[in-house]
Amino acid sequence: MPRDIMHIICFLAVASLLTCVCAGGPPRLTFYGLEILPGAPITKFESTLLVPSVTPDQDPKSVQGLRSMWPGLEPQPVSALFQNVLSNLNQAPHVTENNAWYFFPYWCCAPAMDLVGNRVRLFPGDLLQNTYQWNSETKDWYQNWVVQPGKQGHRGGVEPLGGGLITDGHFDTKYTEEKWPPMVKALLDIEVQGEGKWDFGPVEWRNVLVEAQTKETSWCTEMWPEQEEQLPNDENPADRDGQSQHKLNDMLCSIHNFPRDELVL
Repeated sequence: MPRDIMHIICFLAVASLLTCVCAGGPPRLTFYGLEILPGAPITKFESTLLVPSVTPDQDPKSVQGLRSMWPGLEPQPVSALFQNVLSNLNQAPHVTENNAWYFFPYWCCAPAMDLVGNRVRLFPGDLLQNTYQWNSETKDWYQNWVVQPGKQGHRGGVEPLGGGLITDGHFDTKYTEEKWPPMVKALLDIEVQGEGKWDFGPVEWRNVLVEAQTKETSWCTEMWPEQEEQLPNDENPADRDGQSQHKLNDMLCSIHNFPRDELVL
């Protein structure tokens, strides 16, 4: 039995950039984005979201116009989703302001729930950095976030802030039934629901880093052309009527030895 295990770290130094010009209403639930699939337990996932330059119209009466974007982690089999969401809707009973963005850690879906008490309003140009880090000793996920306000954020009263939480997901009944499988899929997604549209301009993630417990490198070095082929999707009306483009720059894959006692499983 070897004493060490290799971790592959995949680092997208500049950005994961997706843009879309959409015409017409999307289906009831639509996702645009990419999946990072190392085929092994993920131990760290970092990303920085540049809050879009165009704010959404509010939909204060229902969630049918929901627009959101988020980094997230999923296990296999898919039994949970651990997200850090930027959305156009505040949490009831709090008032949703006109043309506003709110961010909040979120767990889906049995139950689906905010993981903190209040959603934080952000402004176009703010930077939202998110880190998921696995703690192999406690079998918990540590999630930390940092907000760096831009010009509009400063004018809107946003101050630099940070926060964090620790969770193991044991409150999720479906995830528990599956015996808490490791997170093996990293996601960068844009989600629209009901009558919501991708009408808020480009969405940009910077400094995306994924660390996984594997010696395999192809998921880091070879997956991106395949992802580009998936966008646009001819079956998606929004893509047929508009554009869905995907751009990744400055990828770096490196291999590191870690003590075997840092294994997830």
